[in-house]
Amino acid sequence: MHRVSFANESFRMADDAAIALLDFAALVAQHGEAQQVVLPVVEVNGVAGERRAVIGPASQIIAEPITTDLPEPDVSDFLADLWRRSAQYSPARVLPDDETLPDLDPDL
Repeated sequence: MHRVSFANESFRMADDAAIALLDFAALVAQHGEAQQVVLPVVEVNGVAGERRAVIGPASQIIAEPITTDLPEPDVSDFLADLWRRSAQYSPARVLPDDETLPDLDPDL
């Protein structure tokens, strides 16, 4: 679990969600854009909750690992959403089957 600090608030997030959020924030900032996201958080009583945030070039997010007895929630939907959003910043590529790969000149 991580304690994430953002916009004068701290909250708990699953490890994978916190790391993905930092990666996404860096990616969005590189492109000078901002996006609204719904963050899956773990409330003090251990109940799943959410926060809405705008992630952009000026986002200052800190995530620190913490020790807790609270179980990590399922954040697979959040991770899939960030992966989908991140894909828009990468050019689409189609990779051919191994059998059809041309011989490439390593000096190029």
